[in-house]
Amino acid sequence: MIRAVVDALSDWAGEGQPAALATVVQVHGRAPLPAGSCLAVAGDGRTAGAVSGGCVEAEVVQAAQDVMASGVARRLRFAPGGDPLTGSALPCGGGIDVWVQPWVGGSAGGETPSERRDDSDSGPSRAAFEQAGFGRAVREGREGALPIAADGWPGEAAERFVLEVAAPARLVLVGASLVAGALSTQARSLGWSTVVIDPRTAVAAHAPISDATQLILDWPEQALLRIAPLGSGDAVLALSHQPALDDAALSAALLGEAGFVGAIGSRRSHAERIARLRGRGFTERQLDRIVGPVGLDLGTSDPAEIAVSIVAELIAARHGRTGGRLSAGDGPIGSEASGRYRLVALASARGLRS
Repeated sequence: MIRAVVDALSDWAGEGQPAALATVVQVHGRAPLPAGSCLAVAGDGRTAGAVSGGCVEAEVVQAAQDVMASGVARRLRFAPGGDPLTGSALPCGGGIDVWVQPWVGGSAGGETPSERRDDSDSGPSRAAFEQAGFGRAVREGREGALPIAADGWPGEAAERFVLEVAAPARLVLVGASLVAGALSTQARSLGWSTVVIDPRTAVAAHAPISDATQLILDWPEQALLRIAPLGSGDAVLALSHQPALDDAALSAALLGEAGFVGAIGSRRSHAERIARLRGRGFTERQLDRIVGPVGLDLGTSDPAEIAVSIVAELIAARHGRTGGRLSAGDGPIGSEASGRYRLVALASARGLRS
């Protein structure tokens, strides 16, 4: 979502369109989207991003138009039962505070944040800023930065707002297959980076993998070294159905730090695969990292639907879920850290507070 907001604001600036940025700065109870979620609004009414599941977007868009006209930032509160100032409520029973600020000259108020990135390229980035409630949120990688509001009512002392943005997930697919092609397409819509690895030039040349971010025509051992290091948010999937190629991919993946390692195929072929890797000297603890057959049990053999089942399992694993039916569960539907970003700290100008 952040990428779409950044792109939209850039496009509107090029057109000379005025714009405003609305940001969820606080969540009370349950809410459709986490703190840090953003909605950009252009002067002609176009929007990008979201601050809720559509419940309060109309009111926020109207407030953004008012902010563009006045040049004065506003804070909106959408509370259970309706807010007396906005007359709006979230049907989920929770509440959100939304800061709406004008977008001026490609930034929000022209302030520059302090920024700290984790040492690992695959780790999250954090942006911390002060300056009278304005600042920026930084997306991991080379995709630019997005201004965002800090917590605080207009005229109050500056606050410090820390937003953590997850690194874009890398999906490494070994085997340029139909499933790899479908996974690349779905991963693109989720903002994941997809790397397809296959030493078989002729196979890769005819594979439907145009949506992949990168194609490496090499054996998995060498290819994985070229894109190392992989982090806890990344996945390596063996999809070729060729034992020599899949075994090589899994062997290399087990020696790395990818958070998810999986392989396609039948239960019988997976048992045989595990036996071969055990023969190569891998321990049971290492072998337990391999998810196979990968994917949720959807009862399908269609490549596109298999890809859906794999993506669903990856998302469930990222949020610590098993992927069962929501109707059969009794816990919270969304995880607290759902989404690609989360508010990790708010502090006054005098220092962090818990």
